[in-house]
Amino acid sequence: MDSVVVEVSVVLAAMLLSAAGVVVVRRHADVEWLEHHHEIAGYFVTIIGTLYAVLLAFAVFAVWNDFKEASSNLEQEANRIGDLSRMAKGLSEPLRENVRTALAAYVRSVLEDEFPAMAEGRDSPHTWQAASNLWNVYRSGAPGDDKSRFYYEESVKRLVEMGDYRRLRLLASHGTVPGILWWLLCTGAVLLVGFTYFFALPSIRSQVVMTAALGGFLAFTLLLIAALNGPFDGTVRVPADPVKIELSHLSAAQSE
Repeated sequence: MDSVVVEVSVVLAAMLLSAAGVVVVRRHADVEWLEHHHEIAGYFVTIIGTLYAVLLAFAVFAVWNDFKEASSNLEQEANRIGDLSRMAKGLSEPLRENVRTALAAYVRSVLEDEFPAMAEGRDSPHTWQAASNLWNVYRSGAPGDDKSRFYYEESVKRLVEMGDYRRLRLLASHGTVPGILWWLLCTGAVLLVGFTYFFALPSIRSQVVMTAALGGFLAFTLLLIAALNGPFDGTVRVPADPVKIELSHLSAAQSE
């Protein structure tokens, strides 16, 4: 099932459950008894609502920053791939062709194997092997003249940086929100909606609508945090466009 449909279904389910809670409480609880609890319930709603608002803001801010950092790291990795491709022109044969072949294999593995693997929260052994093969090409390289030696040394520096950004990308794919924080966020949402049941508005229809809106908004916010927490999976993800662009440039360079 499409993830958008799942997310919409979750929001609607949260709205229906929140509204159903109001109906059940109003059907079985005496309105006068509920009115006696307005003051204390309002006190707890204010405290829990304030604390929960701060917690939500912190969580959204944290995952959004991590999402942007994951996007930036991918762009930096793509830049290093482009540098390696361009500097390969300054290497002597057969090192030049070997570098281009190994680099193209690595980039294709990233796009075709590692991105789908990251969407499932795991690494790609095939891409690890492709990265190792690229390193082996540079280890076996023997630049001849001073010009080739300069491009070789600069390429090795870019290769190290590319590997660093790749590891940061892999770490980001596992998310940053710990399990205990998820428990706190979900429990806080349930408590916040639950305390609203102690209020008895003259119109039960109005209370149902407002409570359903609150439940839906909280569910939507939690889904947003979950989506941003996994930068390479879900409906909101870091696009692989920077790497695709460099692959097209590399393919064009190979055909020259």
